Amino acid sequence: MGDFLEAIAIALKSRNWYAALALALTIPDVCAALEAPNRRTNGEKYAAWFDEYLGAIYGQVNPDFDEPCLTGGDCYALRCAVLHQTSDDVSEQRARRIFERFRIQAIGPHLRHVIGGRIDGQYTPLTIIIGVRPFCEDMLTAARRWYVQQLTGGTAAGFGMIFKTLQIHTQEPEIDDL
Repeated sequence: MGDFLEAIAIALKSRNWYAALALALTIPDVCAALEAPNRRTNGEKYAAWFDEYLGAIYGQVNPDFDEPCLTGGDCYALRCAVLHQTSDDVSEQRARRIFERFRIQAIGPHLRHVIGGRIDGQYTPLTIIIGVRPFCEDMLTAARRWYVQQLTGGTAAGFGMIFKTLQIHTQEPEIDDL
């Protein structure tokens, strides 16, 4: 798990925004699956993990339209759009709750909403601007907090499975290692 999180930090440091975002969007999947006795997750578990571990930041109500900044359902919709379609359009994602589109930025504002509607006869989708660096850093912080909780009394499934996550080996295997 540590190597996985480190890969996100390295991607951020090297400004590999796509890799950082794609990996960060999988964190709730990985953690929710590791907590589950059957090691399986779904959109509902993803959203619940996001809301539990990132709700203090992203669950704050935006006074412009009396909705949370970003829900677990919207983040899951973004995850699906990015990982399966390389898209920021979530308008057709069943999991979405508030937003129709995300604007991912390497620099500039984070968690700013663009109100949708008709402007001069053109439809503008309800959009949220996400700063890729702060978003990925928030995901890393949440994952590290979750990891410590698992090590210090988390679910038995989560604690045991943390040590069975993917490892990429950097040396050619000996015949006996296979």
